[in-house]
Amino acid sequence: MYKDSLSQNINLSLSAEKADSVPPEEQGQIFVLTSNQLEQIFSHIEDLTKKYNTILARLDGFGACQNRLDTRIEMIELGTKSETPLSPLTLWRLNELDEILLKRGEPVSFSDIGKLLELGNKKTRRQIMNQFAKILRGLPDRYRITKAQRGNQRFVSLRSEHARALKI
Repeated sequence: MYKDSLSQNINLSLSAEKADSVPPEEQGQIFVLTSNQLEQIFSHIEDLTKKYNTILARLDGFGACQNRLDTRIEMIELGTKSETPLSPLTLWRLNELDEILLKRGEPVSFSDIGKLLELGNKKTRRQIMNQFAKILRGLPDRYRITKAQRGNQRFVSLRSEHARALKI
C-alpha cells in the first residue's frame, strides 16, 4: 500500500549508474537508494502507522470516558441523579427509618438502625448496613449523617425539612 504510493510520488533510482547519467540540474530531485534502504523506509512507515493506529484507538477510549464525564457533569448541574431507582425493599427500609427517627426525635446510631430494621444476622449486619449507609449518603436532602466525637460510630438524623414533610 505505502510502497506503491511512495514510488509514484518520488522518482527513485536504484542504481548509481542512472544517477550519473542525469544532468546536474536534475540530480537534486532524484534519490539514490538501494533496495535494502527502500525496504527499511517502508518497514519504518508501517511501524509508524501501527503506532498511530494504536494511539487513535486509545484516544477513542478517552473520548468515550470524556463523554461519560460530560454527561455526569451536565446531570449534576441540572440537579438530576444518574443513579438507578431504589428497590422496593430499600424504599420500605427508608420508610421504616423515617418512622423510627420521627418517634425518637434524636440521632440514631447505625448499629441501632441495623438492629431495629433487622438487617441480616449479627455477622452480616455490618456489611448490609454499610450498603444502606451509601444509600443514605446519596439522600443528603433527607438525612444528616454525623460522626461521634469519640470512636468510629456514626449517627443518622432527619433533616428538619424532611421531618416537617413527613409530619404533614
